[in-house]
Amino acid sequence: MTITVGTKIKITNTDYPSSVPNGSIMTVTNHIFDGTVYATVDGVGGYAWCIRAGTYEVLEDDVQVGTLAELDVKAGDVVEFVEWHDNPSDAGSFAYGKRYTVKDDKIDSGRGFFLIDTPNIFRIVSRATDTPKTFGELTDAEQAALLLAHHRGISLQMLIGDDWFDPDGIFSVNLAYRVAPPKPVVETVTMRVFHSGNGWCSDHMSNPTHRITFDTIDGVPDTGSIKMVEV
Repeated sequence: MTITVGTKIKITNTDYPSSVPNGSIMTVTNHIFDGTVYATVDGVGGYAWCIRAGTYEVLEDDVQVGTLAELDVKAGDVVEFVEWHDNPSDAGSFAYGKRYTVKDDKIDSGRGFFLIDTPNIFRIVSRATDTPKTFGELTDAEQAALLLAHHRGISLQMLIGDDWFDPDGIFSVNLAYRVAPPKPVVETVTMRVFHSGNGWCSDHMSNPTHRITFDTIDGVPDTGSIKMVEV
């Protein structure tokens, strides 16, 4: 089987026993040469490990890789950055291996975003409509990936009914778990202003008469949070 970006591999003779144990399922993010690849651990993502030829076997799967338009993403889908469309060999990119949640007009990691029409390449991690498997239904490798993520301090969530909650630290074979999607970054902006007679101005030289505050959510102003008080 030809190895390409998105190919699934299974570790059989690990070089990293404490971090990538035998049986780990990984996704290739960059193919170097002679069978050596860079790959991320499924369910954990993030760091791309250098995996030597002879330490893994290639798996057949239905991995979906392409532009967001080709993947026909919908709100709630989770995707992982694979490569830049104009520089696929840039394995050191800040976005490399980062996961993003699809929103209406963009995909967002909580620490950066791409617009939906970006030509860069991603892979589907999960669909919003996917029915998650319980912990007991996962393979040993999938269970190991979740346990490793938990051990590394990566936030997980468990599914109870139709809602996801923070787990209590004990894995139940009857519940489904996932890596928690990135939380929105909320920041408060403060502006001090005064009325010059010709209009409202930001205060740089004079004493302010009013203070305006508002929140931004992932860099976008929340207009419902705007407040103005006298000072």
